[in-house]
Amino acid sequence: AAWCGGQEACRDGALAKKCFVYPKELKLKESAVKFAIAGDKISISSNVFAKYVYVSLGDKSFSDNYFDLQAGETKTIECAGGPFQKTILGKANILIKSLYDVINR
Repeated sequence: AAWCGGQEACRDGALAKKCFVYPKELKLKESAVKFAIAGDKISISSNVFAKYVYVSLGDKSFSDNYFDLQAGETKTIECAGGPFQKTILGKANILIKSLYDVINR
């Protein structure tokens, strides 16, 4: 079910045992999410496991959203509306957050 999360998923990227809990019970750490933009693609990475990563930029839609990132993993998603305009793009405009941000802020 979508509301379940693997408690062990945050441990070194390996699922040690099957023990599922509600997402709010996961022992998540604050992540330093980084992103890079090339044309209509955004590459996103995190220094720690990040659950349900969400990307928002105005009315743009993306090829994937609410995904998990393992520590050190990079995921590239595409903007459905085509290349970004450099004039509207900036760190103040793009919002990237994860379940940790929702629970702890």
